[in-house]
Amino acid sequence: LDRIEIIRLAGYVYEEKLAIASKYLIPQTEEQSGIGTERLNLQEEALQKMIKDYAREAGVRNLRQLLEKVSRKVALDLVRKKKSADVDQAPATISLENLSTYIGQPLHMSERLYI
Repeated sequence: LDRIEIIRLAGYVYEEKLAIASKYLIPQTEEQSGIGTERLNLQEEALQKMIKDYAREAGVRNLRQLLEKVSRKVALDLVRKKKSADVDQAPATISLENLSTYIGQPLHMSERLYI
């Protein structure tokens, strides 16, 4: 029992998730929700917090679901604002301050994986 075996688990690390989200997931969710790239401004810090505090699983499925949730809420806000006024709207900016209004409170508050 004095030997420890290291078990490697397949999955994406933080930097890979960030690259996948920037290159593939964000454009896909913007296109699928119909808001387009000019209507959503997701700041880099908000994406980093989303990965670190909300989507810590090995894959990117939960991260995709969170991005889709943000896109749907932005689309709903755009429709509601367009109904009330016929003016051209500025893009919705998702920052650290308003991230929790779009996707709720963080699921993982601690750096430890198991408490």
